[in-house]
Amino acid sequence: MAKEDDILLSVRAPVGSLNQAMEVCCIGRGLAALREKDGSKCYLWSLMEYFKQIFDRRNATGTTFGSITKDDLFGLKVQIPTSEIITKFKKIVDPFHEKIKVNCKENQELASLRDWILPMLMNGQVTVGKAKLESKLKLKSNYDAVDEELGIAAESKGKYNQK
Repeated sequence: MAKEDDILLSVRAPVGSLNQAMEVCCIGRGLAALREKDGSKCYLWSLMEYFKQIFDRRNATGTTFGSITKDDLFGLKVQIPTSEIITKFKKIVDPFHEKIKVNCKENQELASLRDWILPMLMNGQVTVGKAKLESKLKLKSNYDAVDEELGIAAESKGKYNQK
């Protein structure tokens, strides 16, 4: 099982691909879940990005797919900085990492909303009113702006339920 924020490392073809668990999830045999004990998850991520260069060489050599064993992972030589350096690193880098995580979650939500509303737009169940571009963007237009809410055909003006 991977916990939220664990680093997911592909240990089978393609070896070395990295991702982050956004929630508790079950992983298969092709993934390893890496979790920091102390320090910064961003430092561990940076280390794994560095080691990805080594893993990429495994993908490029030979005619068979590369793989990483538990012994390979535990055999990696790692420089562990002092806690003071880790704290400074974490103070600088972790806010960026958190912003990336928030953006990823927002992208997933926006993609879900797009996938929910696009079919309704395409078949005419939903129409979108004209926006007031002149006031918002200070642009001149050739049409009269109409202030409308999103209209849903054959539905009351109440909220549209989605799962």
